[in-house]
Amino acid sequence: MKSNKSAEAHESLLQLSFTASKFDRFRAQAQAVKE
Repeated sequence: MKSNKSAEAHESLLQLSFTASKFDRFRAQAQAVKE
């Protein structure tokens, strides 16, 4: 049970970092378009 909980947290963390990197790329593109 404990290991399952830790695995769940790790997966959500992975999802969070993936979304963040995606957002960063999108923001960088928007910045390039503005200039």
